[in-house]
Amino acid sequence: MQTPNHSDTLDNISYSLVKEAFETGSEFSKKELAGLTQLPLEIVAALIERMLESGEIKKSGLGKFVINKNYVFYLCIKVKPKTIDCIVFDSTYSEAARKSTKKSALDLQIQLAGIIDSVRKNYNLACIALSVQMSVKDGIIYENGKAFDLKTQFEQKYGISVFIEKEINLVCFGNISEKQIQFLDNEYSVCLHISKTDIQCGLIYKTEVLTGFQGVAGEIGQLNIGGSTLNQMAQNGSTDVEKLLQNLIKTVNIMYNPKTLIIYNELQSPKSETAVSEKQTIIYAADYEAKCESGFVYLIKKRTSIFC
Repeated sequence: MQTPNHSDTLDNISYSLVKEAFETGSEFSKKELAGLTQLPLEIVAALIERMLESGEIKKSGLGKFVINKNYVFYLCIKVKPKTIDCIVFDSTYSEAARKSTKKSALDLQIQLAGIIDSVRKNYNLACIALSVQMSVKDGIIYENGKAFDLKTQFEQKYGISVFIEKEINLVCFGNISEKQIQFLDNEYSVCLHISKTDIQCGLIYKTEVLTGFQGVAGEIGQLNIGGSTLNQMAQNGSTDVEKLLQNLIKTVNIMYNPKTLIIYNELQSPKSETAVSEKQTIIYAADYEAKCESGFVYLIKKRTSIFC
C-alpha cells in the first residue's frame, strides 16, 4: 500500500481555503488572506504565485488580487450505458471536479442539459466535450438510422463550442496525444475495446482518427460469426473469452490489416504486455479510461486551435 503524501494533502487544503476566499468575489492582499484563512504568510504567497501563473486570479490594485472572471473551464461528459460521468478541467487542463450520475429514464438531451446547467452555476465554461458509445460524425450522432444534432442544439442554447465524439475515438486520440507509441507517426493502427456491453473499434492512420462517411468506420460489433454477433458474444457470460479475442484479432486483421493493434479487454484480468507477430505489434493495455480522458484534452486543444 502506498503511503499517503501528507504534504500534498495539506497543500490541497490550503489551496481550497484560498480559492474559497476568492470565490466570494472580493479582492485580498496576501496578508488579508493569511489572516482570513489562518495560513502562514509564506504558504499564502506561494499559492498566490501559483494561481497567478495558472490564470485563476489577477492583480486588482496595489498589492491586491481578485478572481479572474476570464479564467475558463472545460466540461467533459462520458455517456455510459448506466452512468453519465463528468469531469471539469481548468485552463491548465488539470482536473477541477469529477462526478458520476446514474443514467435516468429521461430523454438523454434533457438529462445532459440539466447536468450542464448545474455545472455552469459554478464554472465559467469555455466548451463542452461529450463522448458517446454511438456513431458520430461532425458532432452528429447516428443511431438506428436516425441522426441527432445535439451539437447544434447545445451550441445555440449555451453560446459555447460543443464537441461530440465516439468514446473509442477519444481513446485513439489519447494514444496519439501521449506519443507513447512512436510508430503511430507513420503506420496504420487499430484500438479495440472489449466490454460486457459491446465491442468498439477505432482506426488510426498516422496521427489521424478515421471515422468514415457517417462515423461508422470500425463498428464491427454487429458482425455475425457462427450465428452470433460480436456484441452478443461479449455480452454472453459463458463465452470463451480467449476464443472471442482470437476471433476479434483475426477479424480486425482481415478487415484492416493494421501494423499495430492496441487491445483494451475488460473481460479478462487487466494486463499490460506487448506481443510481436510477423512484424505486427499487439499491445494489451489496461488504461482505457485514462486514455479516454487524455483524448478529451487532445480534442479540446485541437478543436480550439490551441493544439501545436
